Amino acid sequence: IPKRPETDALVIYDETLFILEAKSSGVSLAARRGGAASIKETIKDQVAAGHSQGLRTRRYIAETSTPIFEYEDGSKAVALDKSKIKEIFIVVPTLERLGSLSITLSTVREIGLLPGDEWPWCVYVNDLRVISEIVEGPSEFLLYIGSRTRWNDSPSLDALDELDLFIWFLGDGLTFEPQAASQFDKQFIASHTDELDRYYDLLAGRVSTGAKPRIKICEGLRPLISLIDKSGFRGRSRLSALLLTLSADAQQNLVDLISAKQGEFVRCGVPQSTSLGSQGLRQGMTIWIGGLLGISEMERLDAICAARKKSTGSETWFLLALIGAEPRAKVKVYDHPV
Repeated sequence: IPKRPETDALVIYDETLFILEAKSSGVSLAARRGGAASIKETIKDQVAAGHSQGLRTRRYIAETSTPIFEYEDGSKAVALDKSKIKEIFIVVPTLERLGSLSITLSTVREIGLLPGDEWPWCVYVNDLRVISEIVEGPSEFLLYIGSRTRWNDSPSLDALDELDLFIWFLGDGLTFEPQAASQFDKQFIASHTDELDRYYDLLAGRVSTGAKPRIKICEGLRPLISLIDKSGFRGRSRLSALLLTLSADAQQNLVDLISAKQGEFVRCGVPQSTSLGSQGLRQGMTIWIGGLLGISEMERLDAICAARKKSTGSETWFLLALIGAEPRAKVKVYDHPV
């Protein structure tokens, strides 16, 4: 009986699928000492092997109309609806820290050890734990892993540690794109973890002060991102990502606009709405604020969003409805041609 291919885990959040291929083999003493042959074997056994297994799963998804995954006993685990998946990440958690071997993947590909065109995220499991504890919501995590995998497109970017990249991302890396580093022969991200170390020293009782590192965004945007993340509507993570990557001024202007519209609704009791578009991003949004979003009002907003999407030439348009005095969010995404 032929052995069935295995996938360690699938995780679906909103429109994103994570394919997890964990590697538990260690790093040999020879590799730690810098032996070229041993380092090559470590890369093959952990980074390349995990990525190859993830690519196999990804190919199965791409080539199958309705991919079905089963548990080891043959019972059905999930039938994947590909129409609801916009992005797939291959994540290779490792039980030992690989350092720069997992960061400079462009070099790994150059020497022929990393198959395919996509990039995996090869991450030490304890670094993954820290990142999951520091991010304030799933949108931040998705934004990080998206940026993190794109960083591999720039051979000039280097670092010794995943957490240095993560803390750099929280403070300065939101708008980073590979071409930003292309003007440098080498750009090394030095240690950024002093604040992170002190925070964990505080949790361990070793110091009396230590702030938790936070993503650098407009403070007024944080509760809005939380509302969107908790809404449960499909496409919410794309809207959150759009808001998180706006400039500081644009974020503040958005928060001020929403506050003004909410004040106007409280004063007059009439629902308020406004539309904002970006030709550069080819995305836009309509914001609606009111007490009750009925069927007729929803139909009117559908028409408004479709018209705005068409008139601005946007690829994607979002509706963000903030409903009630203590608002809950409704998110709707308009992707298809009008």
